Amino acid sequence: MSDKPHHPLAGATGRFPQGKQNADDQGELRVAARADRAANLVILDFGKPVAWLSVGPDGARQIALTLLRLASQLDGQILTVKTE
Repeated sequence: MSDKPHHPLAGATGRFPQGKQNADDQGELRVAARADRAANLVILDFGKPVAWLSVGPDGARQIALTLLRLASQLDGQILTVKTE
């Protein structure tokens, strides 16, 4: 575990915009994502320990595109995504 502080905007919001998924659901979570050039890593900061995450199709696509964009910032490789 890193000794670095979490991003100030990352963490639980206390809201349940999709309803409570199960008894363990702790609600909406803001995630801070960044490319760490010094470590050559993409960092996802959840602001708290996270056991699981659920997102709808649009959210999943947004996560995927964000990860691709940040990876490209690190290595310069561009990936073209084609949709049918």
